[in-house]
Amino acid sequence: MSRTPGKTPVLHPALNLPWHVYLLLAEAIFMIFKWVLPSLCTAELCVRPHALDWSAMAWVFSGLFLLFAAAHLATRKRDAGNAAAGRPRLRGLFRIAGH
Repeated sequence: MSRTPGKTPVLHPALNLPWHVYLLLAEAIFMIFKWVLPSLCTAELCVRPHALDWSAMAWVFSGLFLLFAAAHLATRKRDAGNAAAGRPRLRGLFRIAGH
């Protein structure tokens, strides 16, 4: 299935962010899910159990962004090492002509 020329995938700009941004997003998500969300939902009896469950799983939601940060940092370091050694980047090896 080919893409229309000139169209970029929806997540493509988000995947090109620096690893610092992912680290800050992980921290912000952890704080929101751990402290802000439960304090905002204390009065609602229907929403409070869900907010407390999400608060207990805050590390999972922020952990996903920490994984993105680690993967992005590792990819940057690998690409920098390959460039210093004169080797092509991994993305360049798998590029198909015309795509």
